[in-house]
Amino acid sequence: MKYALLASVCASLESTTKRLEKTALLSALLGKTSSQDLPAVILLVRGKVFPPWDERKIGVAEQLVIRAIAAGTGHSLPLIQEQWKKTGDLGDAASFLMQSRQQQTLFTEELSLNEVYLTLRKLAAVEGPGSVDIKVNLIAKLLTAASPDEARYIVRTVLEEMRVGIGEGTLRDAIVWAFLPQVAGLFDEYLEPVRQETSLDTVHGLVSVPRDARIIAPDEKTARSIYTALVDAVQHAYDMVNDFGTVAQVVQKKGLKGLEEVQLEIGKPIKVMLFKKAKDMEDALTTVGKPAALEFKYDGFRMQIHKKGSQVMLFTRNLEQVTAQFPDVVAAVNSNTKANTCILDGEVVGFDPKTKRYLPFQSISQRIRRRHNIMHMAQEFPVELTLFDIMYHNGIQLLDTPFSQRREILSSSVIPENYKIVLAQQCNANTLEEADAFYQKARDAGQEGVMAKKLDAPYKPG
Repeated sequence: MKYALLASVCASLESTTKRLEKTALLSALLGKTSSQDLPAVILLVRGKVFPPWDERKIGVAEQLVIRAIAAGTGHSLPLIQEQWKKTGDLGDAASFLMQSRQQQTLFTEELSLNEVYLTLRKLAAVEGPGSVDIKVNLIAKLLTAASPDEARYIVRTVLEEMRVGIGEGTLRDAIVWAFLPQVAGLFDEYLEPVRQETSLDTVHGLVSVPRDARIIAPDEKTARSIYTALVDAVQHAYDMVNDFGTVAQVVQKKGLKGLEEVQLEIGKPIKVMLFKKAKDMEDALTTVGKPAALEFKYDGFRMQIHKKGSQVMLFTRNLEQVTAQFPDVVAAVNSNTKANTCILDGEVVGFDPKTKRYLPFQSISQRIRRRHNIMHMAQEFPVELTLFDIMYHNGIQLLDTPFSQRREILSSSVIPENYKIVLAQQCNANTLEEADAFYQKARDAGQEGVMAKKLDAPYKPG
């Protein structure tokens, strides 16, 4: 695929604020994309070259991009900065200046999507002496061969600010439109008509409908329930792997049946399960029912742990990989968990190494961004890993397993050791009095409060 096609679609996406128009434009692009190129297209259209959980980052500042624009166009740094000030967008400034560039390359081949994608990924690996010049040259080489539109989106991708208004919901719906059956009466004006029509009265049997078919439902309510089932199938697969590129490849090759087969993968973090805030304990028990599983709510930061053999990967709530910053947690997981493969959910809590008193989150927050003197930081600001859920255990996915059973599996998989790795303190409360007493116990221990969970609840990512 030529990068010009992606740039053209991005320009069209940027020109409209209507979500359905954006969905139609993006679905048309995905429909033209080979399986091999789908991951790159899906990342690039959102101004990325790595998925959110990948520890690699482009890491290029605006001033370096300005130097690359100067090298690629022959224009002076002051002129570029002046144009940037006028437009407020360095990508727009690059696009404008490309129209009057002083640097011209004869017989330049059109940029391919893969060339842009792989070159921008190289930026993350450039380190050490001379790295700035190497990065400038890599970007400048692309800009020299780029059209004004292509330059706009190359620069924005380098800065990871695409500005075309594509969120997760639009991307998910575009995958549905591109690779799953149409539903007659819904979005007809945005979709190309297909020849084959299939009548369907319910969502049952949907998996057997050819993906290039047009479903005829008896009424609008049924049509919308069928469409919702298609959207939910894509969303469920995305929840498993947090990677729309993988999801798009699966549905393009295997359709709806393939989506149902998507499983959690070690190394690909999922969005953690979130909880609603209750007004008081009575409100919490009304929401989850009795008996309720109550757990201390710890004043730390959320951590998702992936383990495969001796390899351990740690991710924050925002899916950022922080394995290198917490060698002490990696060691604790390796020494104190019995499972060969698992995905765990927990909280990292700091404590004073002298008094052993637990500390507020702010005391250890600096460890997340630390890149140097890591072992010293681990000794000065030690942490305890507190586990409260398990989503995957020795090859078995546990998302649909009731919470009470997941807790039992977690308990049997961990060897607790104070100030290293422990299980969240828990009790099953049958009455409001028991719940209030446990809440007070949490507060007396210096924790934020308690979490109330349904004993039969599945794990719902996000």
